[in-house]
Amino acid sequence: MFNTVTKQLTIFGEELAVAGGSFHENLAADVFQDAQKLGAAFDIKDGRCYCCIGTVQMVGESYVEAALKALITYRSHSSANQASCAENNYASCSV
Repeated sequence: MFNTVTKQLTIFGEELAVAGGSFHENLAADVFQDAQKLGAAFDIKDGRCYCCIGTVQMVGESYVEAALKALITYRSHSSANQASCAENNYASCSV
């Protein structure tokens, strides 16, 4: 949760022990690098993470989860020659 007065981010939940070079660490780095190449923007609202890539906005419990969902949705729309969320009159593609 982001405190706008103190400008501090508080993360709730159990700490995940991640060993350097582990699958989770490598996956997170790959997801963020891929999202960055597509101009991803991140936001936190009501303690949930949002990732927006183009017209696709997805929510997750973490930045990695939100980014991965956004990447999958963005790629499924573009690779299948499907209409974008805006063209389908969706406010977003959030699930």
